[in-house]
Order: sequence, then structure tokens, then C-alpha cells
Amino acid sequence: MRKENGTFMRKTTLQKPHEIDQAINVIYNKPYFTVDSLYRIWGLKLRKKRLELNLTQTDTSKILDVTFQQVQKYENGANKISFDKIVMFCQKNGIGYDYFLNTLNGRTLTNKEEK
Repeated sequence: MRKENGTFMRKTTLQKPHEIDQAINVIYNKPYFTVDSLYRIWGLKLRKKRLELNLTQTDTSKILDVTFQQVQKYENGANKISFDKIVMFCQKNGIGYDYFLNTLNGRTLTNKEEK
């Protein structure tokens, strides 16, 4: 559980595309944009596209040649997904690389979070 505005809230799994888009926008609209932010967004985009294609985490793990637990970690931002895994996912599913690559959309990466 996490505490937000003085209340404890249960951490939910983002399952709907608009929920994932909202989470991406929260990360993207922060005043700083780090490499970790980029990998987090890539994980969320992986989840969104996986759900749109009606793929399970197990299906995706076979495509990426990793365990389903690793897919969970990519999607939740616990582990960073490498670009070669993104390429594998895109090639297998007929997705243009720009789906992931347009993440920066003119933003500059910073080395650390600015407060």
C-alpha cells in the first residue's frame, strides 16, 4: 500500500488503455525526464500493446525469450526492458518501432531528478 494525501491507497494494476495513458502522462509531465522515466514508459507501453493484442504475460514472455515474471517486472518498472527486446516484440507483432521510440517526443533526458 502507498500513502497519498494522508490516505493509504492500494496499488492497482493498470488494465485499461486509458489508465495506462494516464500513468504515462504523469511520468511524462514531470519537470525532469530521466532514463528511468523512459524505461518506465516503455514498460507501460509494452503492457498497453500486450493488452490491445490480447496477449498474456506468458505469451509475451515467449516472444521476448524471458520468464513471465520478467515481463511483469518490465511492465511495473522494476526492471528495464532492453531495446533489443522491444525490437523482438515489435517484429513479432507487426508494430512500428516508433510506437516505443516516439516516447521522448522532443524531451531531453536529464541525469538526475531535479527538485
